[in-house]
Amino acid sequence: MSEHETVQDTRSRIDREREFHDRAFAEGLRGKNDSYYDVATTSRDWYRELLRRSYSGQRVLEYGCGDNPNGSLVLAECGADVTAVDLSPVAVERARVAARGRGLQDRIEFKIMNAETLEFPDDSFGLICGNGIVHHLDLDTAFAEVARVLEPGGIAIFREPMGTNPAVNLYRRLTPAERTDDEHPLVMSDLELARRYFGRVRARRFHLSVLAAIPVRHTRVFPYLHRALDAADRAIMRAIPPARGWGWLIVMELSEPRPAAQRPAPGAATA
Repeated sequence: MSEHETVQDTRSRIDREREFHDRAFAEGLRGKNDSYYDVATTSRDWYRELLRRSYSGQRVLEYGCGDNPNGSLVLAECGADVTAVDLSPVAVERARVAARGRGLQDRIEFKIMNAETLEFPDDSFGLICGNGIVHHLDLDTAFAEVARVLEPGGIAIFREPMGTNPAVNLYRRLTPAERTDDEHPLVMSDLELARRYFGRVRARRFHLSVLAAIPVRHTRVFPYLHRALDAADRAIMRAIPPARGWGWLIVMELSEPRPAAQRPAPGAATA
């Protein structure tokens, strides 16, 4: 494939992502899909706790904030001044409204920006976070950009879906309209790719049997079933480490960004 064709393919993919998410946010489709994440409280709480632990006064970037900028809101409440970016203008405007609703509009600067071509100098941020963003991107490009704008002593924290649970993958195949054609839940080789850009990659997986609570999430039994299954998941993952491979969501910590000279050339990591 020629360089021109590669550029055209990238532009087409980005346009598809922008159009899908503008429509999804405007029509409330994301809210419907996000309701499934009612069962994913353990990974959500761990993600937020890591953000609070990791913030120590450095500049912060939320990478792909969407219309509900959870990372930005958590960190702004800790006193951080945050920059939040997203490809979708609709998402950015709704995120601004969410920040105003919490009285945090003066602590978060929102920008419409492509996460694969960040408009920031090298070493701009000490903490970068994102929730459900990386799997929408070209990982080679995304990891390179995060490593570039992350300070040498900084950390990036992402909460992402995995593509290794057969039940979740079946649901994805049955509901293609709920996601873009280009998104790709992560697999183990993606974590290996991250290690080409970061000297330290830590990952914790979440959610196995708790997925069975999704059908009853709007009933009275949900809190009790959810609590029991969540406890079962923790016990299973402790007792049977290979079961972690079927975890639905992952929280990644990426640190020690490699110097530019040690990072793969564009395209080399996936060749």
